[in-house]
Amino acid sequence: MANIPPGKLAEWAEKQLMPQLTEGFNSFVRFASTQLPKESPQYTGFYASSWETSLTRPAPNDFLSPKGGGSGKEPWYGIGIRRRRGEQVTPHVVPRFDIPEFKLSDTVYIGNRVNYARYAVVGKVPFTTQYGGVMPFVSQLKGLSKNYFGASDIRITGAPRS
Repeated sequence: MANIPPGKLAEWAEKQLMPQLTEGFNSFVRFASTQLPKESPQYTGFYASSWETSLTRPAPNDFLSPKGGGSGKEPWYGIGIRRRRGEQVTPHVVPRFDIPEFKLSDTVYIGNRVNYARYAVVGKVPFTTQYGGVMPFVSQLKGLSKNYFGASDIRITGAPRS
């Protein structure tokens, strides 16, 4: 047992526990953020590549097409054109946003930046995924958080309440 000076239990506990809890929190955030692209529908790969992890709610205002106000983001825009012509093109899935480190007290948002996110999130994934798609994965996050924290007070929005 550690020799804890009287009246210093809270300081000692914070020094001992906070680094581990913070690392567990960041590991869980990284897991969720890197798994979402794998669970996403992939036509060009733009949607699957556009998950952002942030302290603010990601705004779904990123357009792929120049007609929609976007810049014609490559290679996804070109993949979409080629696929509409009937070519067999592999989707390009590469994360567009870095995953920052967070403090345990932070409220973290993970969202998709594409303007059509609300339609794509319910789209059928044309291949087998580990968790069955975005919405089934999100609904399992609270249970999966126990792998990182043990018992936890995690609130997942967008998922059915349990």
